[in-house]
Amino acid sequence: MIKCPNCKHNIMTRSDYCPLCGINFSEHGVSQLTINQTPRLFAKRSSLSFLSYSIFDTIYLSILLALSIPALLTEGFLTGWNIRYSYIPISVLVYLYILLRLSLNSAKFFPQRILIQAISLSFISYFIAKATGHTDIVFAYVIPTIFLVSLITVAVYVFINFKLPEKHAASIIFMALTSIVPHILTIIFGVKEKIYAIVVAGIAVLFILVTALAFAKRLKHEFDALFNI
Repeated sequence: MIKCPNCKHNIMTRSDYCPLCGINFSEHGVSQLTINQTPRLFAKRSSLSFLSYSIFDTIYLSILLALSIPALLTEGFLTGWNIRYSYIPISVLVYLYILLRLSLNSAKFFPQRILIQAISLSFISYFIAKATGHTDIVFAYVIPTIFLVSLITVAVYVFINFKLPEKHAASIIFMALTSIVPHILTIIFGVKEKIYAIVVAGIAVLFILVTALAFAKRLKHEFDALFNI
């Protein structure tokens, strides 16, 4: 048994970190002998399941490459390397891959899946707009909307499941920070219509402030565990 020197809880299974406050035992006075003598009641955590490699990856990515390379080369030769349309089906196929690997893999890591899908949908929207010549609309309205909906989805999910230990309030902070990116993109690409993106960025900042004020103690524990402080 390991007694956490910080939160004073008794940890009944072998671990290098306290599952409650997140401190590193060996860095806070717990001997390695005590850690090793504590029986491991649960299997050691493996790599994240959605990052594990499978035969599905080999088949899907091989098909993706087999379709993408000829499409890019063909359009490149025909248009003087002004490639516009091939990126659309490629980005959709990549998104489907992410959807299958993350969304259907398990119910865990929901906020991370929402963030990755928001980024993927933003790329698809950009490539479609680039092909049609309406990129300003994407930066001014489409991408901000994608991130706003994603931010609200993550916030609702975290608040509903707040008492569960694997649901992190820090996810709202990270999602809100990325929701400011569309406004930054309007500045970088010189988009004239910035108002909607600014409003979304303002909502994101509001989410950060409310989350930080309402759940300051919880966030401290989450960031301590995340960065092993």
